[in-house]
Amino acid sequence: MSSSTKLNATLKTLVDSKQYEEASKHFDQQPNLHTDFSIDMAIKACTMLHDYKRGINILQKLSSNSLSNHYIQISLIRFYMECRDVDNAYRVFASISNKSNYGYTAMFKGLRSNGMPEKIIDLLEEMKIEPDNFTLTLSFHACAQVANERAMRIGQKLIHKLLTNSQNEDIVLNAATYMLIKFGDIVNAERFYKSVKNKNIITYCTIMKGYIEKKMFEQALDLFEHVNLVKSDAMYTMAFNVCAKLGNDRAIKIGNKLLDELSDNRKSSTANLTSALHMLMKFGNIQNAERVFELIQKKDVIAYGAMIKGYVDNEMFEKALDLFEHMNCELNNDMYTKAFRYVDNEMFEKALDLFEEMSLVKNDVIYTTAFSACAKLGNDRAIKIGNKLLDELPDNCKSSTTTLNSALHMLMKFGNIQNAERVFKLIPKKSVITYGAMMKGYVDNEMFEKALDLFEEMSLVKNDALYTTAFNVCAKLGNDRAMKIGNKLLDELPDNSKSDTTILTSAIHMLMKFGNTHNAERVFELIQKKDVITYGAMLKGYVDNEMFEKALDLFEQMNLETNDAICTIMFNVCAKLGNDRAIKIGNKLLDELSENHKSSTANLTSAMHMLMKFGDIQNAERVFKIIEKKDLITYGALMNGYNMNDQSDKCFKVFEEMKHHNIVPDESTWTILIGTYSQIAMIRQCEYLVNQIPPHILNKQQIQNALIDMWGKCGAVERAKQIFNTVSEPDTVTYGSMINALGLNGMGCEALNIYKQMPHNLRTEIAEISVLNACSHSGLLREAQAIFNEISVKTEKITGAMIDCYSRMFLFDEAEKLIDDYEKTKSPSFTMYMSLLSGARNNRDTILSEKIFNRMLSLFPDEKDNLMSGVILVSNTYSSLGEDEQAHDFRSHHQKKLGTRVKVGLSWTEVNGEVTGFSAYDRFHPSSLKIQTELSRIAKELIENGHQFNSSCITRRLNEGETVESVLMGHSEKIAIAFNFIQEPIPEFIQIRKNLRVCFDCHAATKLIAKIRQRDIIIRDANRIHHFQRSGQCSCQDHF
Repeated sequence: MSSSTKLNATLKTLVDSKQYEEASKHFDQQPNLHTDFSIDMAIKACTMLHDYKRGINILQKLSSNSLSNHYIQISLIRFYMECRDVDNAYRVFASISNKSNYGYTAMFKGLRSNGMPEKIIDLLEEMKIEPDNFTLTLSFHACAQVANERAMRIGQKLIHKLLTNSQNEDIVLNAATYMLIKFGDIVNAERFYKSVKNKNIITYCTIMKGYIEKKMFEQALDLFEHVNLVKSDAMYTMAFNVCAKLGNDRAIKIGNKLLDELSDNRKSSTANLTSALHMLMKFGNIQNAERVFELIQKKDVIAYGAMIKGYVDNEMFEKALDLFEHMNCELNNDMYTKAFRYVDNEMFEKALDLFEEMSLVKNDVIYTTAFSACAKLGNDRAIKIGNKLLDELPDNCKSSTTTLNSALHMLMKFGNIQNAERVFKLIPKKSVITYGAMMKGYVDNEMFEKALDLFEEMSLVKNDALYTTAFNVCAKLGNDRAMKIGNKLLDELPDNSKSDTTILTSAIHMLMKFGNTHNAERVFELIQKKDVITYGAMLKGYVDNEMFEKALDLFEQMNLETNDAICTIMFNVCAKLGNDRAIKIGNKLLDELSENHKSSTANLTSAMHMLMKFGDIQNAERVFKIIEKKDLITYGALMNGYNMNDQSDKCFKVFEEMKHHNIVPDESTWTILIGTYSQIAMIRQCEYLVNQIPPHILNKQQIQNALIDMWGKCGAVERAKQIFNTVSEPDTVTYGSMINALGLNGMGCEALNIYKQMPHNLRTEIAEISVLNACSHSGLLREAQAIFNEISVKTEKITGAMIDCYSRMFLFDEAEKLIDDYEKTKSPSFTMYMSLLSGARNNRDTILSEKIFNRMLSLFPDEKDNLMSGVILVSNTYSSLGEDEQAHDFRSHHQKKLGTRVKVGLSWTEVNGEVTGFSAYDRFHPSSLKIQTELSRIAKELIENGHQFNSSCITRRLNEGETVESVLMGHSEKIAIAFNFIQEPIPEFIQIRKNLRVCFDCHAATKLIAKIRQRDIIIRDANRIHHFQRSGQCSCQDHF
């Protein structure tokens, strides 16, 4: 055997046994013995070693004969392709004069490994020879990968050729079947599949892979169950992944059965067990997933990645971080063991390679998952680990767009915008996912303008997710720029996106936020497959635009099963309307609520709120009791309901129950509680509440605003002023609350001064009404007129406040003119007429009183309860002139006609930390005898000090045994005053809240009682607060 032949044989043996480094050394050591065969072997060794430099060195020494050797040419093509030098591979291929399938196969394989399936199709179209089975197989796979119109046309042409050949091999038929599935041509794919005579595991795997890639998971599972051959690891892996994707009862049953029946041989496969634990995590079966993870003897980064991702998917973020930190230690320990073994065997280069690899042990998936876990947690530990991971990110991961996308998402979740922007700039090839992550980050951090800037900078073709985000950003901003961009985007929406329900739903949401309900309705009609989310967006849009009846109409048209969000919206809609239709629909929805919906705290809380709005307290309390997981919002809704139904005293028990269950109120709950105590309006009770509010909550402006309102409503106006003066940047609510507090307490001039200090841009309807009421209660007519004339938009309540001011000053012509002007463009207002009627009563004008009342009867025939209040005012007018019979007849006639009863006078007072209520002529209190004795004593003192009981305050006939004195001394506020005077010791000041306006007699009597008994008395009636001083004066200056 010659030396050259011997070298050839040695090189072939070494290459066949994969000893490429040794083969290269032998080749380099014997340059004189090189032949085309040995050159071919050397190039193959360089190819496998990815040793570009050595390969090029060999190439430069080749003769022209060797360069024209067909085997060497093929080897060179493979070499260049493996070393990612596609251009030179093309150059070599172009130099081949007689191209064969062997050369095309080398080119096709190389282009496939370089991710260039389009180039394979280009070469295929240039082919002048008939493709063999290898080139056909590769061509089918390339067409499947590209799957555009051109690829489909060429693929179908290849299929036609295939049908004319009866000698097709199964491998070609497998590839053709896979391509057809990728094209979505399932019928022909299954026909080809059936034509494969000797179906093997590769055949089944190919079809399953196609089904999975087309998301036809049920078909993939059917096929797996149909296979009677011994299944490969790849098939098991695919089956586990299919079951994970489906996650339905069938998939869970099959997946668990497969895992239970897995042979010991299969259990040694890390890939199999990794897929199994991924499946179990998708099923939410954490315990079994952890058991499978423990079974894996050689845990690799993919196994750790699946486990960490499973914890993240199941929102067990701390466990994900624990495993991530443990993983680094365990994998490094395994690698150290290997490295020391290399050292023991004097394989120092390999040991060094492994030590360097230890820092790269985590792959892209692990880093991506870890960043996601840190983003989800967002606590100190997560921030520390996440930032450390990012700082130590290996260079190979820094080139991964997916990893960097995950990192910038994490940084955005941490609120670290600056570093997120830095990472964004580092990404060389930004994808739509990168832009999406960045935009979402800006949105999460409420930097909507920046999100819009980025969207406009982007030159890539937008995907559906980006359109959705952009519409949501425009909805959030709602300014001119956002409206312009949002409407332009909608007009230019590509046709394929116009069929996407998610995109159009976000467009509806945006248009509704713009107040463009007409266009929102137009987009809604365009959506062919409307889902509950679409209906939800539409319903919420109507609610946001206060089109509650339209929301009810749409809900009744809806044929889909409602979800929690729809139920919540509809309960709120019915609560807002509160009319007969709304009550009917709301109660029906509640009655038909499924068990699943009844488990939703949010649903039941909004249902309870609705019932409270309907005044159905009993059913609201029943709903509250069935809520298993009561949260702050639930307790808040209950207390709000009691407040709106004048049962604020029930809130005390709710508050105590919250404390019993260790539910700590947040800022919103404290605000509700402060509102509760505002209604109760007892200073000592309010002090008890404030002492329980934590200092960090007391400093919140929302709380300070609520406290100003509370102190004002309970008569402690100096405390309201103190808080007002500590607010660094008063807002609309701050000013409004302070003006109202001063006005209620008869301090009209001070209220006016605060209003003048208020910046014009902060002045709202509430502040304007409050200052007009303050002027009205203090007799500041000229000032009220000046403010009223300055107001550009005169709403019902603003006009009503001015009419009240005129009526109190007996300027009825001006008041009636204002009403007439108002009614030229708007519907009549009951409140305006009541103000006018109240003024006529105070002026003792029976003719005007009857005229106003008759007008009210014709305008508001259905408001029977409110009309009864008018009846009392007219009756009082007659009584004030001594026309008692006329007063009685008027009252009894209209009471019978309206079918309603006179509202009973109620008063509440606070003694020794407890609020006690009394009704007029109350004899039911345990201390009633003592109270009656004290009332007699007070009546005697009043008469001795010149008080004359005012019979005009009585609008009914006296019963047998009654006197004017006994009837008037039976008023609820006088009983409450007497109750305070039987206490030991007697309180230094007395505080009373009354549900009706205080009558003339009680007002005069209380002034005298305060002077005789030398006690400050505060009475808050239906309209204002009266401070009765020891001097015998009242803060209202008798202007009530």
